[in-house]
Amino acid sequence: VAMGAAQGLPEGPVQGLDADGTGRMWVAFAQGPYMQREDGGFAPVPGWAGGQLTAIASPGDSVWTASLENGVARIRSRESGRWRNWEGGFGAERIDAIAQDAKGEVWARDAHHLWALRRGQARFEDAAPGVLPPTSAKALLRADPGGGLLVPTDRGLWTLQNGRWSSLQAANGLPTPYVRDALRDREGSLWIGSMGVFRLLGRGLWRAYTAADGLPDSVVWTIFRDRDRRLYVGTDRGLAVAGPEGWKAVPATVGKVIRTAVQAADGSFYLGSAPSAVYHWDPRSGGIDGVYGTASGLGGS
Repeated sequence: VAMGAAQGLPEGPVQGLDADGTGRMWVAFAQGPYMQREDGGFAPVPGWAGGQLTAIASPGDSVWTASLENGVARIRSRESGRWRNWEGGFGAERIDAIAQDAKGEVWARDAHHLWALRRGQARFEDAAPGVLPPTSAKALLRADPGGGLLVPTDRGLWTLQNGRWSSLQAANGLPTPYVRDALRDREGSLWIGSMGVFRLLGRGLWRAYTAADGLPDSVVWTIFRDRDRRLYVGTDRGLAVAGPEGWKAVPATVGKVIRTAVQAADGSFYLGSAPSAVYHWDPRSGGIDGVYGTASGLGGS
C-alpha cells in the first residue's frame, strides 16, 4: 500500500533522514522538515521559517537544519519547541550534512567547506580552509565514535582527531580514489563506501566487497550497523546485510536506490531512496509496508 500523502509527507526528493534520542524520525524535504507523530505518521515541524531545506540532524533533544534561502546557506536549530538562527560565513553552496561530535560541537559540510560551531561560540567558522579536497557528490559527514570526524572527499577519506588532520588516499593504500561514505564500528574497524565497500584490517590491509561478493550493486551510498550489530550497506540497487556466509540482498529492497537508513525504536527501518521516497521496512515481516512520498515505477507492497 502506498502511504504518501496519507502519512503527511509531501512529494519530492528526500534531502535527509535522522532519528533522535527517543527514536522519533525527522525527515528533510525541500519544503521543510517533518517529524514523526505518535501514531507513526508525519507532520510539518511547527515554526519553520522557509527556504529550501538541504540537511537535517537530530542529536539528543535538539534538531539542526540547513537550507538555502535567497541563494545563501542557512543553519537553524530547534530546542524546546523554539527555532534559533546561527550565523556564519556561509556562501551560496548548499550544506548537505550536519553532525554533532562527542564533545557536543556541531559541524556542517558543503562541497568545499567544513563549518564548525565550537562549544561556547555563537557562530560557525570555517574549520579547514585550504585543507579538505572537494567532493563532487553529496557532501557527507560523520562523527567518529572514538571522537573526531570522518569526512569523505573526491581524494579519499579525511579524518580530524584531537585537532589534527590525516588522510587515507590512493597514495597511502586506499584502494579507491574517492570516498562517498565512511563508518568506524565499535571494534575500531573502518568501513568505506565507494565503488564497492572497503574494510581496513590490521597491518594496513584492505578487503574489498563488490557485486561479485553478493552486493546488489557496486555503487555504495551508505554504511550502518543496527542495534544488534548487523552491518548493512545501501547501494544503487538495494540494501544488503553482512552475515557468516557473506553479503545477502534484502529482497524487499532489490532494485531500489538506498541512500540513507535509520533504525526506529521498534527495530524497523526507514530507508531514504531516490528519486523521492522513504520506505518503511520491517525485517521481522520481511516486507516494505509503506512508501512515504513518491517513487517513479516503484510501489509499496
